[in-house]
Amino acid sequence: MQHAEGRVQYNSPDRSRNTPSRPENSAAPRTNRSCPSLVESESLVFQTTSITAGARHLNVAIGPDNGPPLLLLHGVTRGWHDWSNLFAHLSPRWRIVAMDFRGHGASEPAPGRYRVADYVDDALAVLRQLVREPAAVMGHSLGAMVALAAAAQAPELVRAVVAEDPPFHTMGERIASTPLLGYFRDLRRLHSRGEALFQFTNALADVPVAISRDDGGKAARLGDLRDMASLRMAAAMLKRVDPEVFEPIVAGRWLDGYDVEGVLAGVRCPALLLQADTEAGGMLTDDDAALAEQTAKECYRVRFPGVGHLIHWTDPAGMLRPVLAFLESLRIDDTFGAAARRDADVPAGETYRIDGHETRLRHGTHQERPVG
Repeated sequence: MQHAEGRVQYNSPDRSRNTPSRPENSAAPRTNRSCPSLVESESLVFQTTSITAGARHLNVAIGPDNGPPLLLLHGVTRGWHDWSNLFAHLSPRWRIVAMDFRGHGASEPAPGRYRVADYVDDALAVLRQLVREPAAVMGHSLGAMVALAAAAQAPELVRAVVAEDPPFHTMGERIASTPLLGYFRDLRRLHSRGEALFQFTNALADVPVAISRDDGGKAARLGDLRDMASLRMAAAMLKRVDPEVFEPIVAGRWLDGYDVEGVLAGVRCPALLLQADTEAGGMLTDDDAALAEQTAKECYRVRFPGVGHLIHWTDPAGMLRPVLAFLESLRIDDTFGAAARRDADVPAGETYRIDGHETRLRHGTHQERPVG
């Protein structure tokens, strides 16, 4: 990763050994060997910028303009870098827009305004000021709840939602009966100590986080659920969080102004719901997942047995399979559906490439031929 004048460059792993060389400036994608069928780009350059939302600046990173917009929303105490392991797989087909919520990363704090409903305003500001067209929105945890609320409040701005393990009532009325209340109190305490990153990472590993029914109800350690490298990344992001972010969570006011049932009823676009395993630290309960399926207009649930709350880091390949299929279905529906509704030819130049084939639309049908 390289930084230069508001640019962040992510380079894919070097796989040049024992492979034929390609001409300079070749745009040909290559397959990620660890995740068959996933397309990975050679290099991704993100431009960081900021917008003004209310009285504060929000930090936003924007990837190459490779397709329709995809807004990525992180979880509480995280940041836009949290999605970095997925960039190479999403960017070839989408224009990634990833933001830091208020009080996180390089975005300015908003003292006293850290409820879930407040973060929704941040996402809507980015959609209106930077994206300015209907976008797919993918969020994790807090970001998942924000994505759903944005879709309900501004359906003209959100074409689809991917919601990764939204905690819903687990972080609301139920939090006092779960280890999560103590977990966030511990995070607040650790944050206030201002330790160096190494000490902070080790302390984070000892924080109790979830009930493990296999050992008599003992609270599991965060270090039992995540490796130390992942915890170092979590600690690095956590150190850049405004300490007031924790206040509404530990006070039980985080969901004030966020009506879960009302939000779900207002989601009229397609939604993909990714559910982690509550026995492994997942936060979306079966009851809340069923509520989403029954209440949202078009909701598809995918379960991840044995996978904890941070699905996109603990099982990225497993998550990418349904996510890429869901996102591609939006492009297929847009392209082929629109062509089928038109009487005239598709305008010249309306072609695209998938897996080495060029597809050209004519009179609501399509013709494919190998490229190269």
